[in-house]
Amino acid sequence: WRSAWKYGARAARYCLLDAGHLAGNLLLAGEALGLGPVASEVAGGGLPSIDGEEEVALAAVALHTATDVPIGPARDEPAPRPAEAAGEGRQEYGIAQLLGIKSGAHRERARTATATGDGGVELPECEFPGGALGDLILGRHSYRGRARAALPLASLAAYLDCVAWRYPAAWLPGGWQRNLLSDATLIALDVEGLESGAYRYDAGGRSLPPTGPGLDRGELAAACMGQRFVAEANAVLLLGYDFSTAGSDEDYRTAGLDAGIVGQLAYLGAGAVGAGCCGIGAFFDDELAAVAGVDGRERVALYALTLAAL
Repeated sequence: WRSAWKYGARAARYCLLDAGHLAGNLLLAGEALGLGPVASEVAGGGLPSIDGEEEVALAAVALHTATDVPIGPARDEPAPRPAEAAGEGRQEYGIAQLLGIKSGAHRERARTATATGDGGVELPECEFPGGALGDLILGRHSYRGRARAALPLASLAAYLDCVAWRYPAAWLPGGWQRNLLSDATLIALDVEGLESGAYRYDAGGRSLPPTGPGLDRGELAAACMGQRFVAEANAVLLLGYDFSTAGSDEDYRTAGLDAGIVGQLAYLGAGAVGAGCCGIGAFFDDELAAVAGVDGRERVALYALTLAAL
């Protein structure tokens, strides 16, 4: 009720995003400790100290010590795990290692934009700079300043690899399917080798098909309730929801939690590539949808996250 008192109708969105951020941290920390974490939704009350009316439970993260964790439908492949800890009680892992992002194993491509068959841009494979998970979590903060330099395309690619991590959630098909960010739009403002405009992020194909031409920074700032720093970032990642794919009314709540988890990955991924990030939940829905080339009816915006070179 406190969130609703302050934010009105937007409180539901903010609470889901906040719960997702917390769940994202728990999933990452649980993976690093080998505890087989699994995120799942919960039905309102039924938990100690939660009355189900003025205060409700939104999500739970279960921790398991067993290797095979029952999380619903059978997995097509084993859950990704960090390498066995060497020595006694090593609990810190580089974020690239933890998320299963191969850095040295990939043949490094030219760090320039490559056109794809659909007119999009293919993202280069490159070494992920990484960083200890604990340091990234403790150093996480919102950066509301302007970008201090153009963002290299390789840094953008590494950042997007991070936010597309497959995470264990009972609401994902098969439980461990890769998070493909089925409805994610990248608004490019100042990225080397990438024209200004809106792009649909194809995580599976690691490409950015364009969805709109260059945009007006003033319109972007106005759509985000006058928050000028949004338009002074290098890029904005817009997470949305597609009502045409909804199976039930519960799916919207799931999408909010999902967006929060991805948002936490975005914060940590930005820190890993030496950039700042700020989550934007306050925006004019129709105006932001128009700027991003989203119809605003079947596809709506849930969360926007800035990426700014430091």
